[in-house]
Amino acid sequence: MNTQDELTREVKQLLRPIKNHPSLEPRQQFIDELQHKIMEAKSAGKKRLNLLPVAAVLVTALLFAIVVLANKDAIYMEQAGETEKQFAISEVAKFTLLRTIEYGEGKGKAGLKFMGDNETLPTTVTGFDVEDGTYYLLDEVKRQVLIVGKDGKTSSFPIKGTNQMEGSLADILVTPDKQIYILDSWDSRAVYQYTEKGKLVKTYKITADLFHPNELIFVKELGVLAGASQERFLNIETGKMVEENSLPFYLSPVNRKKVAITINKEGKPTKLSIPYEEGVGQSAIESVTDGQIILTKTEMPAVLASISESHVYAYNNQGETLGGIRLPLEKLIGDPHTAKLNVEVDKNKIYYLSTEKEHIAIYELTLGKNYESLLQKQVEDVKIGLDYRTFGQPFPELEEEMKKLFTSDTIFAEYGDENSVNGVAIDESGTVVVDFKEFNAGSPSSHQGGQIAQALNEAIFQKFPQVQKVYFQFDGSFSAWCYWMESTEEPWERP
Repeated sequence: MNTQDELTREVKQLLRPIKNHPSLEPRQQFIDELQHKIMEAKSAGKKRLNLLPVAAVLVTALLFAIVVLANKDAIYMEQAGETEKQFAISEVAKFTLLRTIEYGEGKGKAGLKFMGDNETLPTTVTGFDVEDGTYYLLDEVKRQVLIVGKDGKTSSFPIKGTNQMEGSLADILVTPDKQIYILDSWDSRAVYQYTEKGKLVKTYKITADLFHPNELIFVKELGVLAGASQERFLNIETGKMVEENSLPFYLSPVNRKKVAITINKEGKPTKLSIPYEEGVGQSAIESVTDGQIILTKTEMPAVLASISESHVYAYNNQGETLGGIRLPLEKLIGDPHTAKLNVEVDKNKIYYLSTEKEHIAIYELTLGKNYESLLQKQVEDVKIGLDYRTFGQPFPELEEEMKKLFTSDTIFAEYGDENSVNGVAIDESGTVVVDFKEFNAGSPSSHQGGQIAQALNEAIFQKFPQVQKVYFQFDGSFSAWCYWMESTEEPWERP
């Protein structure tokens, strides 16, 4: 395999964290740039300052593609120094249906059409915002802004341009002065500014190289910003890039099961660590007040089935959970695991837009001290794993060899230490279970995968002839190891 093919395969490996999110599919230009960065990193020849491989570092950056910074209103209030009321926390979480919007061709209705060979991919409202109790829906099918007022009356206005590609209308933002901004991220690469009456005020062209925004945010001191996968921000007025430390708060990945919330207040950053039980998925800071942080949080388990679960949580300033509510993604049309999470805050209320089969529904969310979660049972139903403590009998000789991998000159030294081995067992047929603590690192590239296979082959099959096949696991989950290695769920058999 030549170097170019190897790099192409490595790029595909790196893009795996968004494999369950086709709506976030990167453009070829982004892939080319990522490939260029890998080549630079490999040719630099500089000593690393940490133990993460190049691929793991880049995957950490890619996690920003599914960690979404929000909310426009919250950022405005924080910068303005105004005091928001606390979000209500009840004993039990609940949904309150506020409004339904029908699909159809008539006035006040939203567009809906199905794409694909079998017409199974729905396209409808792609963005949503709330300002002073009025709902603003970005309808891609009709290429319109549909406005639903407090009194229930609807109005709409057309958006400039035509839909040459589905998914081009990426986001809608309504500022406190009722200016409406529309992000057209594909064909036109522009942000359109409208009045509430639908008059086009200005078109901001996005000309920055290798910059493909997918959202809009508003910061009082900076104005309207276009964000690209939360890695880069561009001020649409000046056309210049903005550093994330200029924002009042932002979300950043730590590893596969942890993110950090950084709050910049009076020049002093405060960082909170937010753990995930299964894995980091689409997440968004919705609001930050003096006593509460509202976070939309999606868990993406390390299994080969398409499973996820999303909640909206309230945390205190120490990162402790005050309340939450589960979002019923199973009601959404199409694949709920690839849906955009339309959660918005307005003043001290939380709203959720749900594109359901019968209609579009807008709910008010009340967080509760008691809320449901169905994910653990779903994961247990599909996860494959063996308990090394009850499987066969302990295999201390091989366990010692596994520990040596982390303390010798092998790729495993980049993933942990000798304490990363939970245990090893073997049964009478020569089947072995090797259980590691989860590495919490990005999936290995094809080259790194080869290094892992070589190290394991030398430590197991070349030294222990009685071993016939091996199940490698992370904390009791064979599925999690296969997910990380991007392999099928089959044991490794003697060559």
